[in-house]
Amino acid sequence: MMIKIIDNYLPQELFDEVRKEVEVAMKSNKFRVSSFFWKPNILENSPPVLIYETNKVLAEKLIDWDFKQFPELNNYEHVQMSKTIYFWSNGAYIPWHEDAPYSMATTLYLNLEWNDRWGGYFMWRDEDNQERAVLPQANRLVFQKGGVSHQTTEVKQGNHIPFRISLQTFIENVQS
Repeated sequence: MMIKIIDNYLPQELFDEVRKEVEVAMKSNKFRVSSFFWKPNILENSPPVLIYETNKVLAEKLIDWDFKQFPELNNYEHVQMSKTIYFWSNGAYIPWHEDAPYSMATTLYLNLEWNDRWGGYFMWRDEDNQERAVLPQANRLVFQKGGVSHQTTEVKQGNHIPFRISLQTFIENVQS
């Protein structure tokens, strides 16, 4: 079980590319909706989270960057990764859970502005079962490995910023 927090994870040019993809997504009608495929224990009473697949070229650039930053990915025989942008509306949250069957996952925060009163914290329990929290901040990455119990607290940003936006990566070691 491991958590790593990395500020300024992406080079500015690549982060800007992801932010442009956010703008494309906001004008798109190609969203999946969490309430259609998330399990009931993850949904609880949360409003839907809108989910957008990044374009393949951008996803490949991001995956290449991940492999450079996390050499342990090279130890896997076959790695399957997905890159999706999550738009968390007011009131959205995810209760305590683990990301099974994935062996690793990341959250990269994309909002350029975020206030601690707006919620949307990534929380986890450390080895001593103590709750820890990370505030969303632009280009901050939360890397988790090995079945970390975690949650996302309720988003309460009101009308100032309509969504908490993150790039989610789920990493699975696929057996050949």
